[in-house]
Amino acid sequence: MRNFVASAYKEFRSDKSIFGAAASEAPKFSFNAIDRRAIDYYKRSDSMYLGKFITDKSTKSKITAFIKEQHLTRKLPIGDNKEGINAFQKEFKKVLGMQDWKVRQIVDTTVNNMRNTAAINYMDQANVKNFEIIGVSDRLQCGYCAEMQGKKFSVQTSIEKIRQQTNSDPNYVSVDNPFLTAKYKSPEDLKGVEASTLQSQDIDRPPYHPYCRDHVIAVL
Repeated sequence: MRNFVASAYKEFRSDKSIFGAAASEAPKFSFNAIDRRAIDYYKRSDSMYLGKFITDKSTKSKITAFIKEQHLTRKLPIGDNKEGINAFQKEFKKVLGMQDWKVRQIVDTTVNNMRNTAAINYMDQANVKNFEIIGVSDRLQCGYCAEMQGKKFSVQTSIEKIRQQTNSDPNYVSVDNPFLTAKYKSPEDLKGVEASTLQSQDIDRPPYHPYCRDHVIAVL
């Protein structure tokens, strides 16, 4: 656990880019209880999802070791990185055979969730009031994410939600932190919806759907 926390600390809390070019010097931060609870929550969350289709303990151990080695030690990128994705799939097939895509979906989505959770806690420590949604505007960007670009949310409200979620059971994730796609039937339904309305529906930080690449940045 100590090594895992150390790796997560370095991976998600040393990135100053969330403050943008406007910040001449990034604020100092501490790795606090919220971060530790978040790590524990996402570990339990991964175990829950993996347990839905993997019951063999030996296979679970191999998967855990593989994920740590690829995403924390080697820092294999997520998102639209064909070289990285192909390398991940090639190696993972040796571990899980034809089920590799399921685990990659879990890992990619969870890694992005952890990154955004850590970033918002970082902003809270730096007394940032709001964060903005930024995505990758390419041919792979879905209509939902396109509608979310530029929306601004309250850091404090999001932190309270993070506290509640990480103290909850991952089985209730659809209630505590629902995907945007579960709340709105189509991207068109999002047109004109204010960020405050979305946040009141427990929708603020990405990911908004599996494989979502959106991330947060401080509003300074």
